[in-house]
Amino acid sequence: MDTGANGRTVDVTRTFGAELRRRRAQAGLTQRELAERVRYSRETVAAVERGRRYATRQLALRCDEVLATDGVLGRLWPRVESARVAADRRRGPRSTRPEPPRWSVADVEDWVATIRPAIDEAPPEFMVRLRDLVNNLVPAGARGTDPGTNLLYRSAT
Repeated sequence: MDTGANGRTVDVTRTFGAELRRRRAQAGLTQRELAERVRYSRETVAAVERGRRYATRQLALRCDEVLATDGVLGRLWPRVESARVAADRRRGPRSTRPEPPRWSVADVEDWVATIRPAIDEAPPEFMVRLRDLVNNLVPAGARGTDPGTNLLYRSAT
């Protein structure tokens, strides 16, 4: 779990977790018993109590109901969510799109040689559509940067 410069994320999640643990113990329940009643795993309850996992709103509200806390956890939850969002922002996107595969010049030359007879005999309407397709697939900024892309572009135009 990330922490900000002031450790706010850890403080918020630990505060929430400590309150959950205190209320669970007050109710005389084990982590497993609470987990069964709120329909979450014992591991999730344990991780939230230790401040190692962000509680969901649903978990906070279910725990409030089962532990009869008068909404204490539900009122704390927005701070947990704010800390989670801030940590996600610091971490950056969860996933990035993979880089598209690059064609080598030899791959493109082989492909162009294979389709050249069809291109030479293609009706003009087909060539117009092929040029449009290549123009859409090969951004202007990419032309000139990759030899395979350049060859593909020249072959279709």
